[in-house]
Amino acid sequence: MGVGRGCQRWTEADRWVRRWVSGVVAAVGGGSGLAGLGVDPPVAPAGGRPWFERPQIRNVTALLGRTAYLSCTVRALGNRTVSWVRHRDIHLLTVGEFTFTNDQRFRALHSPASRLWTLQIKFVQHRDAGMYACQVSSSPPVSYPVYLSVVGESSRSVAVVPAKSMVGALLVPPRAQ
Repeated sequence: MGVGRGCQRWTEADRWVRRWVSGVVAAVGGGSGLAGLGVDPPVAPAGGRPWFERPQIRNVTALLGRTAYLSCTVRALGNRTVSWVRHRDIHLLTVGEFTFTNDQRFRALHSPASRLWTLQIKFVQHRDAGMYACQVSSSPPVSYPVYLSVVGESSRSVAVVPAKSMVGALLVPPRAQ
């Protein structure tokens, strides 16, 4: 165990990212902590319940017509299932790696050896903007909200995150399976 009860040890890469983020926060005059970057500090509950690894991006901005990636990293998943739900209409989009919508633009991305679960939305439209939840089928269920914003037209072929979420600038979109 690491610092505190139920916490996981930080790997060398995790420590490097924390130092980098701290430097970015200091450079932009954000004071201490990660609050202004749209990410949360790490939290791990005791008792083996599933939990969401943090820091994670809660706000994603995508370009109209391009691909958006909404991600969450789940620890202590065990035999539980990860689902993506759209809050606007309480629509269950994915369960595990299976897609439960007729809208072919939505797809679950996950590698079996990974803790990362990603909802891919192709050809993003303004109507896709809003709150989504990465949800774990525990009792009670736990969920991690991610807000998607969609901005005007652009000739770029990349998804972007807000300047406040610069941590996301280091992330590479998940590989297609």
